[in-house]
Formats: sequence, structure tokens, C-alpha cells
Amino acid sequence: VHVTADLVYPMSGHYYPVDSIVAVHGHDTMAGLVIGFTVRPRGAVTQAKETVRQHLRMIVDSLPGRLGNHSAIGVTIEEAGGGIRNTAPRVAGPPLILTRGRPTRITLVNHLTGPIAVHWHGIELESYYDGVPGWSGDAARLAPHVMPDDSFDVLMTPPRAGTFIYHTHMENENQLGDGLYGPLIVLPPGESFDSTRDIPLVLGGNELGDLGLPWLNGETVLAPLELEQSTQYRLRIINILANNGLRLWLSNGRGPVRWRPVAKDGADLPKSRQKAESAFVGTNVGETYDFAFTPKDTGDLRIEVAKPLLVSRAVHVRPAGTPAPTKPEAVVRQVDRVVIGSREPLGLFSFFADTLGFPVEQAFSGSTESGAVAVGNAALEFRGDSSAPAGKARVTGLVFRSYPIYDALLTLHHRDIGHGRALPTIREGGSDTLWMTAPLPSLSRGTAVVLRDYRAFDPQLRQMMLSDSLAARRGGLLGVGAMGEVRVGVANYPEALGNWQGVLRPFALPATGPWPIGTGPAIRLDSAATDGVQSLVFAVFSLEGLTDLLRARGWLGESSGRETRLDPARVEGLDLRFITPEE
Repeated sequence: VHVTADLVYPMSGHYYPVDSIVAVHGHDTMAGLVIGFTVRPRGAVTQAKETVRQHLRMIVDSLPGRLGNHSAIGVTIEEAGGGIRNTAPRVAGPPLILTRGRPTRITLVNHLTGPIAVHWHGIELESYYDGVPGWSGDAARLAPHVMPDDSFDVLMTPPRAGTFIYHTHMENENQLGDGLYGPLIVLPPGESFDSTRDIPLVLGGNELGDLGLPWLNGETVLAPLELEQSTQYRLRIINILANNGLRLWLSNGRGPVRWRPVAKDGADLPKSRQKAESAFVGTNVGETYDFAFTPKDTGDLRIEVAKPLLVSRAVHVRPAGTPAPTKPEAVVRQVDRVVIGSREPLGLFSFFADTLGFPVEQAFSGSTESGAVAVGNAALEFRGDSSAPAGKARVTGLVFRSYPIYDALLTLHHRDIGHGRALPTIREGGSDTLWMTAPLPSLSRGTAVVLRDYRAFDPQLRQMMLSDSLAARRGGLLGVGAMGEVRVGVANYPEALGNWQGVLRPFALPATGPWPIGTGPAIRLDSAATDGVQSLVFAVFSLEGLTDLLRARGWLGESSGRETRLDPARVEGLDLRFITPEE
């Protein structure tokens, strides 16, 4: 908060110059818990001139629409004189790689609409270049802002190797939260940076704003980190959030694995401190930690940040000497559940659980007004919906069980399919993450379609147990074996088909019939006046026997020789149909 005006001034009791132009905010808001020290020279001092041996350009761009309706800030780093840029700007900039003792010029180029200043956090250098506007060790030569469409040359000779940070030093709530930061890595002379074994993990983002989750390397959805067994890696962990500390750990699902600390804040640790320990670290703002990690076993690990879980990254360890595997193409495993909204969800839940005899998957809870029953290969979940018309239930949600959520969303990103942020559901009264959910708004305007990645239990094992329970009951009163189809109405069929194919690949749409998705219900898209799930189709052991049962109870709706329909009046207007498995 020492560079954020609207936070500093109310705390300090000083007047906040609301009429001042943004260009002087860097001067105005270096306040609060900040003290400047001026160190005067002892006697005459001559500045030794060093020949610049490396010249880089750091270009700061605006990225419109990167954060919903809000622009992000992207950084590009290139060798000076390299001509046209051949890399795209990155939110949370790329590593800036320097060498200890090598005189370097960094030309900072501002393509934003407001001024910027970049601070080189942890590096000892002349204060004029240190990126704090309006301050310097020489009162006659104050560090400037870099104004829009202007540039500024920073000169430095890093005196030590280690992990540092470059970041904006003004307007933290905007520029820092929007992505103007990145890792600054200084290598010993003679070493080169190997991005396959040297891995920065940068915590940043605007945790104060509407998009209040932290980023990991500028993203909430990251590609899996591919590691090789018995190979040593260096993990450089950096916290450059505006105000908050976060915990980070590397886990194998049973708990943290082990790593070896090797450096802290750009300084190597003494050998007595470089001992293997649990792979868990608490980070605070401006800190850097370096750990050496050598995976002993193959399998899946995960880098997780904070608890309850905020953001994570899958880690795959392959056997030593084997090439990196190709990325999985599948996003969706199967339809997991259909969510039905009603003003009186308990009545529907009781009808399906008590009268029809479906196994209870989730007991009805009055605090959340929800409960669920298992129908073999999926679940029906009933939830309170105050906006539903009285006596009229409707399908409000369709949940797909996904592959690891961050892998799945990255695949969708590459396919240019819109999706929302992955968010955790926390166990009531606890801190465990039960599952992660991400919306797929491009699939339907009438029914919320989401991906769900379960964390606290094995959903496949639970489904098998509930399916066995339904089979032991011979399908309950209706003789249901499984949910056969979810029929989805779409107003614009060609556009909808493209979006659904982008999500459901590699499951192939057959020439005729519904779209089979794993072991769950199939999807059938039908042209309709409005988007949304229109009907649910269940496979039964005997269609003839079911028809006779429904007729005898007065529950039979309009039916044909191929389908039998439950009277919608019995289930608050829901369209529930039944077929034999062959159909």
C-alpha cells in the first residue's frame, strides 16, 4: 500500500490530492511505512565507466479484454536491435536473465496510456535507476516516470547471482495487479538459463479487485509441468502480490514431498541450511525462495497455492530417459449430474428417493436446500430455486465430470472455447476443497453447463457403489438401469454444434442418434426456440412393464411405442422419458 494513493492517505490522515494528475502519483504516494535514506560519499568519488556488454529492451503493452472487460498489462523482453518483435507480450512478464558482473542496459519502453516505473527488487544499483520516481541519492538527478510512448535507459551491473523481481513501483492496485511484474534471474558467469530445469513460480495478480484470486505465472490455468524422474530442478518461488502472503506446497496427494532449500532473497543459503525438508513454504510480499527438487518416483504431483485451494498446477513425473508425453486431448470424462431447480426441492427429492427408490447420493440438507439421487451412471440433484414458477421445476444445471480442471481449461483455451474461472467448493465448516468448478457459458444460455473436478473423494468409485445399489434394487420402482440421454435444445444449431464439439472432443458425434460421452448419459442436440435442457431419457429393463405400471398408478403421460413418458404433472412439469437399452 505504500504506492497506492487511495489506501495510503486515509490511513495517514493526509490530504489526498484528487485533482493531481496521475503522473505525480508516484511522488505523492511514497508514504506510510517508508523512510528514504541518503548515503553521502566520503571524500571525492569518481564514477568508473563500464562498457555495456548486454542491451535489452523491456516493452510494456496494454492487453485489452484480457481480464474480462478490463485490460491487462503485458511485458515483452528482447535483445536490443533485434528488429520486429517475434514474441507476444505476457501477463506476468517473462524471466529477465542477467549475468553477475556484466554491465547491462535495459531500455524500458512504455506503450500504456499512463506513466510507469519499474523497480529492480533486491538488486543493488545506483538509486537513479532503481525505479522509484521522484527519489535518488542525488537531489539534482531524481528518478523519472517513464511517460506514455517514451523510454528510459536503466544501467546496472548485478553484483550477485540469485532470484530477484522486477515490478512496477506505482499504482499497485492497477499496474501491479494487472501484470507489470516478472522474475529477475541473475546467473553466475559462464552459466546459461535452461527453462526445462529452471522453473520460476511467480505469485501475483490483483487480489484486491473483482478478480480476487492470485495468479501463478500470470495465469489461473496452467499447462501441466512435465518433469523427468531423477533429474534435479530449481524451483524459484516469488511472491509479488500487492499485500498478501500465501502458502505454496508440492504434493503427491498424500501430503508434501521433499525438496532442498538452496537460496533466499537472492542469497545462497549456507550448507548447514541446505537440508531436505517437507515441500511447503509460506511466502510474503517481495520474498523469493529457491528450492532444489529431484523427483524420485514417477506419477502425478501438484503445486498448490493457499488453503482453501486458490490455484494449482499439475505436475507429471515421467520415467527417466523417456520423452515428454503428448498432452491429453479429452476435456470431459462424462455427464456427472443434472441439476433440477424447484421452489419445493424437498418434495421432488423425496419422490425420487422414497417413492421411486433411487439410492441417495447426497442427503437433502435444509441449509443448502439440496439433495441428490443416483440413477446408475449419473445423478439427479435437486436444489432450491426461488426464481422458478410455483409448481414448475426446471433443469438449471448440467455438470460434466472433467479431467484435471486446469489441464481441461488449458485445452479449451487452445481450442478458443470460452470458459470461466475455476473456483473451489469448500467443505462446510472445514477447509478442505471438495471440488473445483468452471462454467462453460458458450454451451447454453438456458442451462448452466459446468466442468467439475472432484478432489476429496474418488467419484468413479462412488458411482460404481451407487450403481450396484440401484442394480440390487432392480432399478427401483420404475426398473431404471441408467440415464440414457440428456436432450438439449439449441436456438442456433450450427453455432452450438461447433461449441459443443470443441468441448466434447475427442468423443465423436455419430451420423445418427445421440452423442455417447464416456460411461455417462449421451447428449442429443435438438433445434429449439430457446437454449436449455429439454428432457431426460432413462433406460429401463422393461418398457412394457413400466408402461403398465405408470398406467395403473395414473402417472402415464403421452407415449409412443418407442418411448414412455411420465406424466409431467407428477414431477412439476419435468419431461422424463423412458426407453429400452437397445434404443
